[in-house]
Amino acid sequence: MSRLRLLAAAVFVMLAAAGVAARAFWRKPVVVYCDNGTNEDVTVKVDGAQPQEVPRHDFRALTLSPGAHALVATSGGRTVEEWRVEGLRGQRWVWNVAARNDYAIYTMSYGDHRETAPPRQLTSGLAHFVMPAEVAQDFMQPLPSTVTVSHATKQATQQGIYHFPLHYDRPCCVAIVEQASHTK
Repeated sequence: MSRLRLLAAAVFVMLAAAGVAARAFWRKPVVVYCDNGTNEDVTVKVDGAQPQEVPRHDFRALTLSPGAHALVATSGGRTVEEWRVEGLRGQRWVWNVAARNDYAIYTMSYGDHRETAPPRQLTSGLAHFVMPAEVAQDFMQPLPSTVTVSHATKQATQQGIYHFPLHYDRPCCVAIVEQASHTK
């Protein structure tokens, strides 16, 4: 009976080790947020395939494997922009097609103390950049109106990256503008 238990324990340890190793080497995708600030719909191809439509004044998330990729944005049969990205495991990029948008990091404050810093504008005219680590995971998504904090702490902040200034008439910013009007 003890041999059977030892064998079962050995199998369990091997499976656990295999699971840890697989998790460590699992290739987290690279996410490229294709932000189309032009007045035309664009089609984005990754490595010459996988066409993705990105409507004007809107964005789409492209999930890529880590490594080098060639991205091409076209509209009406002409190339709007080309970009070669070298994406590392788990990176988040913003591709500002034709460098039409400017961006800022906005902060939402939660709790009794509601003062926040004004938006911190990023360098103007960026064509593509790695998402700053301090911002929320999803690009151009509204920050939550409430957050749960541990140990009865009543203060919290969260940051997101959005267009600067926000567009009050475009799909890219409409949800953010609506949320801001409800939380004041």
